[in-house]
Amino acid sequence: MKKLISVLFVLLISEFISAQKISVNESKLISSAGEMDAFEVWVPKCNVDDIEKSIEKWLKSHNGDVSNKKGEIAATNVVFKEFYQTPVTVYSKVEQSGSDVKLKMSVDAGAGFASIKSQPDLYLKFQTAIRNLAVTEAKDAAQKRLDTEQKQLDKLNGDMSQLKKDKEHLQKEIDDCNATIEKNKQSIQTNDGNQTTKTSELGAQDQKVKQLTDELNGIQ
Repeated sequence: MKKLISVLFVLLISEFISAQKISVNESKLISSAGEMDAFEVWVPKCNVDDIEKSIEKWLKSHNGDVSNKKGEIAATNVVFKEFYQTPVTVYSKVEQSGSDVKLKMSVDAGAGFASIKSQPDLYLKFQTAIRNLAVTEAKDAAQKRLDTEQKQLDKLNGDMSQLKKDKEHLQKEIDDCNATIEKNKQSIQTNDGNQTTKTSELGAQDQKVKQLTDELNGIQ
């Protein structure tokens, strides 16, 4: 059990201390509006459902009118007040690949879809915003895994603690039994001595009874 806890702890540490640099790159997205310039980012160890929900929540938090049809998330009138006051239209698709999720997102800023060539300054701002979203999702997913494994680690520690208590209880019972055995051994020795004394007393008393019996029978 102790070895199992140690192994689990090592796995848990290796899972969460390994650095995972999340980067956003240029790509293409094929959507209902056609092929467009897009941002692409891989979110490690997440699932599509969680990412889709977070994207929808994120777009709505920026006043977007959001729809999700056949895996395509579209949002109009999205305003990123932090760096761009003009409403934009956003198209997003997510795809599960093993344990990771690939997110593609296109931003129609009115003068075309944001790209490093057409709108470099705006592209970099959206790139940072999308990266921050991906990092938040990756951290949330990692925290959930950490919480799950921490609960398991706590359970194993609890099991180990109980095993130690059980052993202490059993050892105490053994010690108590050994003490009782030693006490009974001494009692047996005393008993043997008492039996020897009693045997002598019985022999002497039996002799007296025989003598008195003979004496009684001799009276005529």
